Amino acid sequence: MGGVDPRRLESAMEASYKRLAPFRKRRTKFLREFAGRHYGDAKDMRSPVNMLQLAMSVYARKLSPRMPQSMITTRHLELKPTAKKLELGLNQLLKDIRIDRTLRRMVMDSLVGVGIVKVGMNYSQYEVGGYFHDVGQPFADPVSLENFIFDTTAPSREQVAFVGDRYLIPLEEARELDIFDKRAREKIKEMPDEREETDELRDEQEDRASGLYSDKESGGGDSSYERWAAVWDIWLPRENLLVTVDAADRKNVLREVEWDGPEEGPYHWLSYSTVPDNVMPLAPAASWFDIHQLVDVLYRKLATQAENAKEVITYMGEAEGDIERIERARDLQTLRVDHPEAINPIKTGGVDQSNFAFVLNAREMANMVFGNLESIGGFGASAGTATQEELIAGSASELVNDMIEHVSDTVAGICRSLALYLWEDPLIEIPITVRSEAVGEAIEVPSFWNAEAREGRFLDFNVKLNVHSMTSDTPGQRAEKIMGIFERIVLPTLPMLQEQGIGLNGEGLMRSISKLTGIDELDETLTFQGSMNEDDGPVGQRPKQAPVTTRKYERINRSERTRRGTDADTMNRLMAAAGGTQNAQGGTQ
Repeated sequence: MGGVDPRRLESAMEASYKRLAPFRKRRTKFLREFAGRHYGDAKDMRSPVNMLQLAMSVYARKLSPRMPQSMITTRHLELKPTAKKLELGLNQLLKDIRIDRTLRRMVMDSLVGVGIVKVGMNYSQYEVGGYFHDVGQPFADPVSLENFIFDTTAPSREQVAFVGDRYLIPLEEARELDIFDKRAREKIKEMPDEREETDELRDEQEDRASGLYSDKESGGGDSSYERWAAVWDIWLPRENLLVTVDAADRKNVLREVEWDGPEEGPYHWLSYSTVPDNVMPLAPAASWFDIHQLVDVLYRKLATQAENAKEVITYMGEAEGDIERIERARDLQTLRVDHPEAINPIKTGGVDQSNFAFVLNAREMANMVFGNLESIGGFGASAGTATQEELIAGSASELVNDMIEHVSDTVAGICRSLALYLWEDPLIEIPITVRSEAVGEAIEVPSFWNAEAREGRFLDFNVKLNVHSMTSDTPGQRAEKIMGIFERIVLPTLPMLQEQGIGLNGEGLMRSISKLTGIDELDETLTFQGSMNEDDGPVGQRPKQAPVTTRKYERINRSERTRRGTDADTMNRLMAAAGGTQNAQGGTQ
């Protein structure tokens, strides 16, 4: 078929999959450590302080976007109504395909390897990929590194000869898909049972042997409810082709079509750190893992020391009666002993002070390696003053903001690809609601984005991403934003606004602040009696300040305690105590 050499493609795919084996194994290792021994059938040792799980949870919460909103603009005035309809259609599509779930998975994958999202159009007669994949509708799916390959010999993403992913299709559907070549689809093989020790599956079995479950079943053989076929989609950018091959027999080419999708192809990558001359990025978890394990091992060691600590009482024979009375005594009971000199309490084991000091230092180092996790996660003050805390938070936010920019760029690319499919498909029809002010007041008019709504060319439009729609504000942050807008915009322009008939709803403002901040006392301490009458002056006029005011400035020197400072003090005391003990021991030898 066409210009693809199946044997050469099969050889390149096999070599690529083997070269990516170390990355797949490390990804599985990171995920096992993240999930811990209480997930699935893991047999690992306990992890009392799982720093990796903490770091990944914090960063995933910071980076995972909410439902994104697109903004489509154009420089051509006559195309602005089309831009608005396309924007409404794209935003509705993002909701329909639950893009927020895909993006959360993409962010998690990017922390342990690389985040991949595949964007395309479901041209088949079945909902291939799940019930969110409507026939004739664009889709955006996360792709696991377990099912991803690319040209590993290329020095950069722009120079790869091929990129592809593997996915499952019910066997009967795969043999009936009209997008596949009729003769080729009749030869599609069922996904083999991975318990069979074939040469073709041995590498995959070794990869999955360290997975999150003790069994190695992944959908094939007798363990699955349905019979499945596995296929590879391979994008060849130089040939401008999209090829689909049977995963069980890569020489069986099911489809070979010209690629008419986005120029960057169907795959969007999310990563944060590039390794020169390598396509595969450096995952954050790769930098975090060693310090996480160090802290975890040290805490386990301290826990073992604490658990093995015990206190016993030794006595000489003449004090046997005293010991019996001590064992029977209640707390704070007075007791007569005849031979107190023959009774000696002895403590053994316990937490080693120098080890404990090293744990505190290691935890502080982990906080630095994780990018000041305490500040990013909001786990408490890291500095003694508000100014220092603000500087630390600013430095930590620079790292997070840089990672957010990578996420935003990737999501923007995904949105552009989806918008192109909406533009190019002549059969697409998405219900939208257009806001109109043509009759003197704003009304909402039901409409559709379809081929009839298109005017101009797709290149006439600029698809952007509303970055602020992706971040999740706390109620306190929303209250701060409202007060900031009120102070910087509303109050300075209030006279002009009043001339245009815009008044200030003081009651609504105070109730909103009370609700968002959780300070119910505002409703209890303020009385709302409606607008002021004309004799009281215009609405929103600020009361005049008294001609004479007295201000008293008082400097208070207050000691601020932070966890970091407390740990440093504790570490110094422990090391001093450990040093004193060693000196004392040295003097007795």
